Amino acid sequence: MAGSVLLAAAGLKADQVATVALVAGWSGSHLFLIAQIAFELLLGLWLLSGAYPRQARGAAIFCFVAFAGFSLAKGLAGRTSCGCFGNLEVSPWWSLSLNVALVAALMRCHAERPSTWDFSPRRRLLLMSVAACISIGVPAAMAMSRNPPATLTEDGQIVGYGGFVVLEPEKWLGRRFPLLPWIDVGPHLGEGEWLVLLYHHDCGKCQELLPRYYKAGTTGSKRNGPGVALIEIPPYAAPAPGDFHAVLPGRLLDKAQWIVRTPVEVRLSAGFVASVATPGQ
Repeated sequence: MAGSVLLAAAGLKADQVATVALVAGWSGSHLFLIAQIAFELLLGLWLLSGAYPRQARGAAIFCFVAFAGFSLAKGLAGRTSCGCFGNLEVSPWWSLSLNVALVAALMRCHAERPSTWDFSPRRRLLLMSVAACISIGVPAAMAMSRNPPATLTEDGQIVGYGGFVVLEPEKWLGRRFPLLPWIDVGPHLGEGEWLVLLYHHDCGKCQELLPRYYKAGTTGSKRNGPGVALIEIPPYAAPAPGDFHAVLPGRLLDKAQWIVRTPVEVRLSAGFVASVATPGQ
């Protein structure tokens, strides 16, 4: 069971690395995920092979205890997905329960010491699996890590390949807002004064800040201040509510996989970026 869970997690992470660009930082980099994939593959195959059962059991207990701590931290931070299974969104609390259950099962399992140290069929299978992972995985990892994401030009054109676009808000200052062609309410944002918040539905910090922007929209409408627009980045949580009162709801079109660390606040004047900030940080 534990080995199968590890192999499934590794496969889903491999799909994520191949199809989605990740945010900057060591915990969200392709290389870090590739290292996780290799570790989960090797440990999962080791557990399924049955070779050196006591050592494998100890390594698995240590692994799932660490995974449980990671899931707990994600849950306490308000994340809606633990990130353990790639693009598949799984609640951190569900993942925590699974990891605790696996630890309990492994601790109740009494592994027997192998009677010989020769190359039994199970050990030969383990060695062959390791060799296959190294011979196939290393070139694949190098190829994936060298596949650069696309970028957005000043006039909103996507340049590059890979199915995902990395946004660089720090380069927008003083220029026309390059996302205007890709936002469903872009024509409205190209005129007048606007305070725009780019957010993800599963971003805990974004959810904390949204009430502040609702209030700013109400205040701005009374004082003839800038309009407030809340732009959701896909994947979307649910259909957009019909009544946002004094704020303008919008969505970044899902024509590409947009990669940006949220929340991002952008002040617009006649479609040009007057300031860029990361609120709450």
